[in-house]
Amino acid sequence: MSYLEMEINSLCHYLYKNYQKYPHKQWLFAKQKENYEGHSYSDILSKSIALYQTLQKKGIKKNDHVAIFSYNCIEWIIIDYALMLLEAISVPLYHGLVGSELKNYIDCIDIKYAFVQTIKHKQQLSSCLAITNQLVPITVIKEGVDDLEALISDELKNLNNIESYEKKILAVNSDQVVTMMFSSGTSAKKSSPVQLTHRNILTNINDIKQLFGTTFKPSDRLLSFLPMSHIFARTVDHYVSLVFCHSVYFIPSMDD
Repeated sequence: MSYLEMEINSLCHYLYKNYQKYPHKQWLFAKQKENYEGHSYSDILSKSIALYQTLQKKGIKKNDHVAIFSYNCIEWIIIDYALMLLEAISVPLYHGLVGSELKNYIDCIDIKYAFVQTIKHKQQLSSCLAITNQLVPITVIKEGVDDLEALISDELKNLNNIESYEKKILAVNSDQVVTMMFSSGTSAKKSSPVQLTHRNILTNINDIKQLFGTTFKPSDRLLSFLPMSHIFARTVDHYVSLVFCHSVYFIPSMDD
């Protein structure tokens, strides 16, 4: 049985399937100055594998909690899939969280590593972690010399063959927890994150596939501006594109 005939067990399996079918298709777009820069399935998967290897060497392992405190960006997606390959658990934090609200979320999880958008986000997260004496490595995605590109550069240079990781990609179990997400708008004094597995998310996106059928085509484009710290945006804007293979444009705001 070929991988194309196998049942899709995970989101990273879906990504790998699309990579095999459309390796150089421009899938995800993000604004760079005045233009949108495209990133192919091959780009995203190769960088995800490089980050997976990097984090593994840093001691991140299965079921570790890794925070993503960031706006939507291409790096967000790369981090997401790298953690899936590690079978670690992503914990998205809304980029606008501050002060005690951010600390309330941090108190619910045991962060082993964190990715943040800016130096300001790093300072905010570090302040919350310091209150509970947590020492957590933090990578700033976009700013400074030690950004995500620098973090994965060595592993990316040495990555010669994506197919050599096929066994690892296909081995990810459908019941593995992908993410812990906080619901928005809660009035509870103590936030409670919800755990979601590959099976949970795959069920949703396959139901959407049944609902919309051939409405979406690979040539279509979707504009994404809702934060992926919310499961609706993460599922509908991002993961559903794995099913229909359309392009996704991450826009900073509706004014753009």
